[in-house]
Amino acid sequence: MKIYLIGLPGSGKSTLGKQLASVLNLTFIDLDEAITARAGLTIPELFQQQGETYFRELEASLLRETSANENFVMATGGGTSCFYEGISFMNSQGVTVYLDVDVATIASRMKESEIAGRPLLNSQTVEDLIIRLKSLHDQRHVYYGQSKIRLSGNALRVEDILAALELIQSKK
Repeated sequence: MKIYLIGLPGSGKSTLGKQLASVLNLTFIDLDEAITARAGLTIPELFQQQGETYFRELEASLLRETSANENFVMATGGGTSCFYEGISFMNSQGVTVYLDVDVATIASRMKESEIAGRPLLNSQTVEDLIIRLKSLHDQRHVYYGQSKIRLSGNALRVEDILAALELIQSKK
Protein backbone atom coordinates (compact mmCIF):
# COMPACT_ATOMS: atom_id res chain seq x y z
CA MET A 1 0.00 0.00 0.00
CA LYS A 2 1.21 3.50 -0.87
CA ILE A 3 0.00 6.18 1.52
CA TYR A 4 0.61 9.86 0.82
CA LEU A 5 0.05 12.35 3.64
CA ILE A 6 -0.80 15.81 2.34
CA GLY A 7 -1.66 19.14 3.92
CA LEU A 8 -0.28 22.47 5.00
CA PRO A 9 3.24 22.80 6.39
CA GLY A 10 3.10 21.97 10.08
CA SER A 11 -0.04 19.84 9.86
CA GLY A 12 1.79 16.78 11.23
CA LYS A 13 2.59 14.88 8.04
CA SER A 14 6.12 13.90 9.10
CA THR A 15 5.29 13.17 12.73
CA LEU A 16 2.20 11.09 11.96
CA GLY A 17 3.84 9.55 8.92
CA LYS A 18 6.70 8.09 10.95
CA GLN A 19 4.26 6.70 13.50
CA LEU A 20 1.95 5.27 10.83
CA ALA A 21 4.83 3.63 8.95
CA SER A 22 6.00 2.03 12.19
CA VAL A 23 2.54 0.65 13.03
CA LEU A 24 2.05 -0.68 9.49
CA ASN A 25 5.65 -1.91 9.21
CA LEU A 26 6.17 0.15 6.04
CA THR A 27 9.04 2.31 4.84
CA PHE A 28 8.70 5.98 5.73
CA ILE A 29 9.66 8.57 3.12
CA ASP A 30 9.89 12.27 3.90
CA LEU A 31 9.82 13.94 0.49
CA ASP A 32 11.42 17.15 1.78
CA GLU A 33 14.32 15.12 3.21
CA ALA A 34 14.71 13.30 -0.12
CA ILE A 35 14.86 16.67 -1.90
CA THR A 36 17.54 18.06 0.40
CA ALA A 37 19.56 14.84 0.13
CA ARG A 38 19.42 14.91 -3.67
CA ALA A 39 20.17 18.63 -3.98
CA GLY A 40 22.76 18.83 -1.23
CA LEU A 41 21.07 22.03 -0.09
CA THR A 42 18.44 22.91 2.48
CA ILE A 43 15.02 23.89 1.16
CA PRO A 44 15.59 27.60 1.97
CA GLU A 45 18.93 27.41 0.13
CA LEU A 46 17.24 25.76 -2.85
CA PHE A 47 14.60 28.49 -3.00
CA GLN A 48 17.24 31.20 -2.67
CA GLN A 49 19.81 29.78 -5.09
CA GLN A 50 17.65 27.98 -7.66
CA GLY A 51 14.16 29.45 -7.22
CA GLU A 52 10.79 27.92 -6.54
CA THR A 53 10.34 26.58 -10.09
CA TYR A 54 13.49 24.46 -9.81
CA PHE A 55 12.40 23.26 -6.37
CA ARG A 56 8.94 22.26 -7.65
CA GLU A 57 10.43 20.41 -10.64
CA LEU A 58 12.79 18.48 -8.38
CA GLU A 59 9.93 17.76 -5.97
CA ALA A 60 7.73 16.39 -8.80
CA SER A 61 10.58 14.29 -10.16
CA LEU A 62 11.39 12.76 -6.77
CA LEU A 63 7.71 12.15 -6.05
CA ARG A 64 7.49 10.01 -9.16
CA GLU A 65 10.85 8.36 -8.61
CA THR A 66 10.17 7.37 -5.01
CA SER A 67 6.65 6.23 -5.87
CA ALA A 68 8.21 3.38 -7.82
CA ASN A 69 8.76 1.75 -4.42
CA GLU A 70 6.22 -0.93 -3.57
CA ASN A 71 4.81 0.02 -0.17
CA PHE A 72 5.42 3.11 1.94
CA VAL A 73 4.06 6.02 3.91
CA MET A 74 5.16 9.36 2.45
CA ALA A 75 5.05 12.76 4.09
CA THR A 76 4.81 15.10 1.12
CA GLY A 77 5.71 18.77 1.09
CA GLY A 78 2.86 21.19 1.60
CA GLY A 79 2.83 22.11 -2.10
CA THR A 80 3.50 18.68 -3.63
CA SER A 81 -0.20 18.16 -4.39
CA CYS A 82 -0.52 21.49 -6.16
CA PHE A 83 2.16 21.39 -8.84
CA TYR A 84 2.79 19.22 -11.90
CA GLU A 85 -0.40 17.18 -11.44
CA GLY A 86 0.84 15.99 -8.04
CA ILE A 87 -2.55 15.17 -6.53
CA SER A 88 -3.69 13.28 -9.64
CA PHE A 89 -0.46 11.31 -9.71
CA MET A 90 -0.64 10.38 -6.03
CA ASN A 91 -4.31 9.40 -6.30
CA SER A 92 -3.43 7.12 -9.23
CA GLN A 93 -0.66 5.44 -7.24
CA GLY A 94 -2.16 4.99 -3.80
CA VAL A 95 -4.19 6.56 -1.02
CA THR A 96 -3.94 10.27 -0.29
CA VAL A 97 -4.74 11.42 3.25
CA TYR A 98 -5.37 15.13 3.79
CA LEU A 99 -4.51 16.25 7.32
CA ASP A 100 -6.78 19.28 7.65
CA VAL A 101 -5.54 21.14 10.72
CA ASP A 102 -6.64 24.65 11.74
CA VAL A 103 -4.06 27.32 10.80
CA ALA A 104 -4.03 28.79 14.31
CA THR A 105 -3.12 25.36 15.68
CA ILE A 106 -0.35 24.98 13.10
CA ALA A 107 1.01 28.44 13.95
CA SER A 108 1.04 27.63 17.66
CA ARG A 109 2.99 24.41 16.99
CA MET A 110 5.76 26.05 15.00
CA LYS A 111 8.92 27.29 16.60
CA GLU A 112 10.94 30.14 15.10
CA SER A 113 13.50 27.65 13.76
CA GLU A 114 10.77 25.75 11.89
CA ILE A 115 9.35 28.91 10.37
CA ALA A 116 12.79 29.96 9.13
CA GLY A 117 13.12 26.59 7.38
CA ARG A 118 9.94 27.14 5.35
CA PRO A 119 10.52 29.78 2.66
CA LEU A 120 6.84 30.40 1.96
CA LEU A 121 6.09 30.97 5.65
CA ASN A 122 8.96 33.20 6.70
CA SER A 123 7.12 35.46 9.14
CA GLN A 124 8.04 37.95 11.83
CA THR A 125 4.98 37.48 14.05
CA VAL A 126 2.45 34.77 14.86
CA GLU A 127 -0.27 36.96 13.33
CA ASP A 128 1.71 37.24 10.09
CA LEU A 129 2.26 33.47 10.09
CA ILE A 130 -1.49 32.86 10.47
CA ILE A 131 -2.20 35.22 7.55
CA ARG A 132 0.36 33.38 5.38
CA LEU A 133 -1.02 29.98 6.37
CA LYS A 134 -4.60 31.07 5.59
CA SER A 135 -3.46 32.32 2.21
CA LEU A 136 -1.73 29.01 1.45
CA HIS A 137 -4.80 27.11 2.62
CA ASP A 138 -7.06 29.16 0.36
CA GLN A 139 -4.75 28.58 -2.64
CA ARG A 140 -4.24 24.87 -2.03
CA HIS A 141 -7.63 23.75 -0.72
CA VAL A 142 -8.83 22.85 -4.22
CA TYR A 143 -5.95 20.35 -4.52
CA TYR A 144 -6.08 19.03 -0.96
CA GLY A 145 -9.83 18.54 -1.39
CA GLN A 146 -9.17 15.92 -4.08
CA SER A 147 -7.61 13.54 -1.55
CA LYS A 148 -9.19 10.14 -1.02
CA ILE A 149 -9.34 10.67 2.75
CA ARG A 150 -9.79 13.94 4.63
CA LEU A 151 -9.20 14.03 8.36
CA SER A 152 -10.04 17.26 10.14
CA GLY A 153 -9.02 18.17 13.65
CA ASN A 154 -6.35 19.73 15.76
CA ALA A 155 -5.28 16.56 17.56
CA LEU A 156 -5.14 13.95 14.79
CA ARG A 157 -3.72 10.57 15.78
CA VAL A 158 -2.39 7.54 13.95
CA GLU A 159 -5.54 5.70 15.05
CA ASP A 160 -7.62 8.21 13.06
CA ILE A 161 -5.66 7.46 9.91
CA LEU A 162 -5.83 3.70 10.50
CA ALA A 163 -9.61 3.83 10.94
CA ALA A 164 -10.02 5.84 7.73
CA LEU A 165 -7.75 3.47 5.80
CA GLU A 166 -9.70 0.48 7.11
CA LEU A 167 -12.94 2.09 5.94
CA ILE A 168 -11.49 2.67 2.45
CA GLN A 169 -10.27 -0.95 2.26
CA SER A 170 -13.65 -2.33 3.34
CA LYS A 171 -15.36 -0.48 0.47
CA LYS A 172 -13.23 -2.22 -2.15
